[in-house]
Amino acid sequence: MEDTPQPQKGLLEQAAEQEEQSAPEATPPQEIKVRPEELGIDLFDHNPEANAVKQDREKDGVAPLDELPNPDTKIQHPASLKDPVGNMKRIIDPFKDEFDIGTVEVTATERDAFVRSALNDTEMIFDIHLEGIDVNVKVAIPTEAFTTLAAGILDKWDALGAINAKSNVSWLLAFQQLHAWYQIRSFNGQETPWAKFFDDGVPNISKIREHIDNYDNLSPIVNMSGPRWRMMVNAMALAEYKYKLCLDAWRTRSFFEKAGTD
Repeated sequence: MEDTPQPQKGLLEQAAEQEEQSAPEATPPQEIKVRPEELGIDLFDHNPEANAVKQDREKDGVAPLDELPNPDTKIQHPASLKDPVGNMKRIIDPFKDEFDIGTVEVTATERDAFVRSALNDTEMIFDIHLEGIDVNVKVAIPTEAFTTLAAGILDKWDALGAINAKSNVSWLLAFQQLHAWYQIRSFNGQETPWAKFFDDGVPNISKIREHIDNYDNLSPIVNMSGPRWRMMVNAMALAEYKYKLCLDAWRTRSFFEKAGTD
């Protein structure tokens, strides 16, 4: 009995067999140990992708999307930050931090005053100690209404020619001078000339507006010596940092436990 002849394979089948025989053996994937920072990659920066999408949408005539959150937005979890050690330190001791002007710490007495200010709706006043010259400065925290008012007053001062609002330096200096009038209540144990305005508490905003409308009412501050002015600005900055630490940390139980608040 004769063998049945096998059908010849087509050209495609022959080519597939040859390719399979010549293919190299598969090797297991190798782990590539490269850190993103070594490649200059910021895993938390999505701006390139967002900008590319925005450009495509603009090219297609599509209405723009809302902007992404600022990449500088504070992330609470310390391990998610580029400086986890530094941020863990701030979480462990939220009442002490280091700024450009030195180490700032909120004492238990100051935390007690902060809580009482919130509960009783009274002024928050810090007693700032300038260690270098051993001087105490009483600094009040301004209301949001006053800060808003101060910005508007500068437009009037500009119209009167007292300042040049087109100059950033002139505008900022006048803005600081207004806040110094409101905030600095005593310097080196002596009341400031304008502190009497607050003897009966913070006046109505209309009375404050009427007073600071007149640029000459700030002459004690405008004509102040350079060294004294710089010290007052430094005291206001220290008070602002202390206030910020209080605002950032008041939700934690340790804020109340370490304060003397009942």
